Amino acid sequence: MGSATIGNEQWHFLDTEGGEIQLSDHPKANVEFPIKWRVFGPLGSDTSDIGRSMTANYRGEWEAKPLIDVAIDKLQEIPKDLTVGGKTLEGSCLTMAGDTLNLDEVFGNHEVGQQAFLMAEIEASTDTEVIFGTGCNWWMDWWIDGQHKFSTMDVGNSRADWGWLDETITSQITATDHCFRHHLTAGRHLIIIRTVPADGAWIIRADL
Repeated sequence: MGSATIGNEQWHFLDTEGGEIQLSDHPKANVEFPIKWRVFGPLGSDTSDIGRSMTANYRGEWEAKPLIDVAIDKLQEIPKDLTVGGKTLEGSCLTMAGDTLNLDEVFGNHEVGQQAFLMAEIEASTDTEVIFGTGCNWWMDWWIDGQHKFSTMDVGNSRADWGWLDETITSQITATDHCFRHHLTAGRHLIIIRTVPADGAWIIRADL
């Protein structure tokens, strides 16, 4: 069975029909997850609509619908400033602590429904298949080189029976809550994350 180590956990991968997904023996080869990030925000809590959604298994989840967007596909490098919905956001530097980006260190207190964008570059010395692991408080979108790769906007960081209204969620969020694959060609690539927070610390955890 295709498997890979993400963080401290071993993951096995099947396709939607239950077939084995063959992975590279070295999915992390020649790639290091970026430590230095540029953060833009925060946008006001009125820039996201928070409400209930119904998943395919008829389980109600809280979803976030961003009400304003930025032309992610037009960005080819990390800008000094970012204009979103007619508002210019000055970028701030944020360094990961282990696998954690804590936006409260930049913004201080936050409100449910605010938005922020994080950007960093990742470099591959050769073509390689990479598995990204990530979790956040509470909703997020990921783009790589302008391609929308992953989203939890419709269900949040939902795991088991704990939810975003619990202020203790921060300790339960891990970099293995979700994962997605991406093929990196040799060279530099731009990662962009949009995140919308709930209660508790405004954090993203991520690793390869």
